[in-house]
Amino acid sequence: MELFAQDKIIIDRIAGATRLIRVNNESDQYFGLGYCHAIDRGMQMMIMKILGRGTACEHLDDSEEMLEIDMFFRRMNWHNNIQSELNKLNDHETALLQAYCDGANEGLKKNKPWELKLLLGYKDFNWSPEDTIIMARLSGFVTLAQTQGEIERLFIQMVQEDVPDNLLDELFPD
Repeated sequence: MELFAQDKIIIDRIAGATRLIRVNNESDQYFGLGYCHAIDRGMQMMIMKILGRGTACEHLDDSEEMLEIDMFFRRMNWHNNIQSELNKLNDHETALLQAYCDGANEGLKKNKPWELKLLLGYKDFNWSPEDTIIMARLSGFVTLAQTQGEIERLFIQMVQEDVPDNLLDELFPD
């Protein structure tokens, strides 16, 4: 089933709901990826953008609990010094990042998350290179926290299963 066709970019959904992006160049590949992310994960992208910038009180729920979440995300400082990260990219990388954002914006035009648009009146459905940096920072943090939690659970399970101390010491020194 063809979902998108523009110039030389064709995006289909094949078996198992997997996306197939057919392109002739790398830039179009990144455009297609951004488009697919926005269509399939637009709500997640927008929520991460809002959280990463520490603006959930403004856009989602003006409550004390949400203020605490905003304060946490602002302390994490993911929304600052983004330009210095973008300046590290060479021209080719910058062009690919912009192609990704262009694809995401095209997808968000077609499929704005209705929960944000209708229920909350959210209007900023533009995806930028800065948003991508915030997403990368936030994803890295979440992945690190999740991995740490899984390692802690593994350690507890090993102790509960009476794994010998010498093996635990080998895996978890100190």
